[in-house]
Amino acid sequence: MSQFFPTFFYKFEINKDQTFSASYRKSISRPSFRNLNPFVIKENDFLYQIGNPDLKPYYTHYAELAYTFKKHSFSVYGVKTSDLIQGVYFTDENLSNYYQSQNFGKSVGTGLDYSYNANLTKWLYTNISAGVYYNYFDSENGVKNSGASFYNSIYAQIK
Repeated sequence: MSQFFPTFFYKFEINKDQTFSASYRKSISRPSFRNLNPFVIKENDFLYQIGNPDLKPYYTHYAELAYTFKKHSFSVYGVKTSDLIQGVYFTDENLSNYYQSQNFGKSVGTGLDYSYNANLTKWLYTNISAGVYYNYFDSENGVKNSGASFYNSIYAQIK
């Protein structure tokens, strides 16, 4: 069965200082051979890794709208992942610890980013960025989790 993984990007220049763009992509991420390997691998005296030959690839849809004005950039985006692969730790009756990758469910996230890039003086360049992200996770066995996070980054370069 063939699958279609489109990627679209459109950019519109409003004027010399302003642009608007929209993008969409669908992608696939396949499990690694190490995760598919059905054998038990001893990582150390306390941890073993078990492969999972039943892992399915996970699919991601990503959409973004962006607006740039002079040295400022704003974007809003959304991402949806199905058959998400996550690692699980468990302990058996002999108190040995195991790690195994499994397909868990779906994840949906939205975010808002802002960045500023400019030479503040002839000798000082800065890149300031900030964003907020909200994620919702729903597993196949009924576990649900959601939450927001925030980031801020300041980069300065002296010439």
